Amino acid sequence: TALQSSTLNSYLLLLKEKLQVNKEDIPFRYFRQLNLLFEVARREKYVRHNPLAELMQSASKRASARQQDIRNVLTKKHFSDTEEEKMYKYITEPVRSDFYNSKIPKCVEQSIWLVGVIRLFTGMSLRETCALRWCDYKTLDNDIGAQLLVTKFIDTQGKIITHAQKEDWIRFRCVPVARPLKLLLDQRKQYLLDKNIDAGVLEQSPIILASEEIKSLKKRGKNLFCKPVKAQEYCKKILSQANISEQWLILPDAEGERHTDIYKYHGDIFVSNLKMRLNHNCKMTMGEICYILGAVGNDTFSRHYCDYSNELVLYSMIEKMNRWTAKYEADMCKIKETQPVKKDVKINRQKIRSGSMSSRCASSQITLKNEGVMPSTIQISVDR
Repeated sequence: TALQSSTLNSYLLLLKEKLQVNKEDIPFRYFRQLNLLFEVARREKYVRHNPLAELMQSASKRASARQQDIRNVLTKKHFSDTEEEKMYKYITEPVRSDFYNSKIPKCVEQSIWLVGVIRLFTGMSLRETCALRWCDYKTLDNDIGAQLLVTKFIDTQGKIITHAQKEDWIRFRCVPVARPLKLLLDQRKQYLLDKNIDAGVLEQSPIILASEEIKSLKKRGKNLFCKPVKAQEYCKKILSQANISEQWLILPDAEGERHTDIYKYHGDIFVSNLKMRLNHNCKMTMGEICYILGAVGNDTFSRHYCDYSNELVLYSMIEKMNRWTAKYEADMCKIKETQPVKKDVKINRQKIRSGSMSSRCASSQITLKNEGVMPSTIQISVDR
């Protein structure tokens, strides 16, 4: 009878008096022991309900939230330079092509591997990546860059759904294509054209194919879109090449200590990695980053006034991305960087070669000393 009539507040008061502490300072282990007692009493039908059930449930939720907060702060959300380079080399690993009788990048011969490089440089979701057609890949004027038009995604059943159907207008965007990705996409497209795929058919074909059957690709109307589930499997294979080590940590929890691997990110690490690269390596604005990822901008200008689909703006974003991706372009184009040459400038029209680096920046440090009495004229020109 005493158990039946007792309430949670009465137990709190008893514990407060017994322990000589405030309600908020009562150690949780006492509630855990009482909860076990009441659970046994409820099962044996000594009481109708457990008065501590709601308290234990809410305390458990709070503990889980605290645990998740700690994990979110400590967890690994991006790749190191070494990990990223390992994945890129795995994707672009040269393989023997019977068609060309020479070696070509693996992702050029098998389009499924393009999933990794597209996601690495664009942060696009798996469903959006699998829905891309070649007609969505467009070069900018004068071939100064390229863009990917993101207007749709593919569901688990392979059905194409436009963002308009979901009224998700912010997901409509023109994603700038980093130069290494452009080189790979251009090679893949030329590879298919060399196999006598009609240009009109190719434009409507998916970039990521479910299979490499060229005969099927030549048939108009054939659904060759790769399902996100299959693409996810290949993403896992690519991630495994990074050899990300485990880092186990013990986190406090109301139910006891829990072990968690903080190097295992539960979110989309391709997205979080791109955010970090665009922010820290490329020095992009938050408006530009949000646009590329299909998220709402954090300021009025980016939300309502800036046209990020403008080709000049896209080109500027590609140039900013080059601060991060230039090393991959150099590897593909076999560009050898040279150190600046130091010379004493004593002869008119002296040339200082600073390095051939494609469209990237090269720098030279020049020190000039005027030993004459008469004023001197210094003229510096740059040959491209």
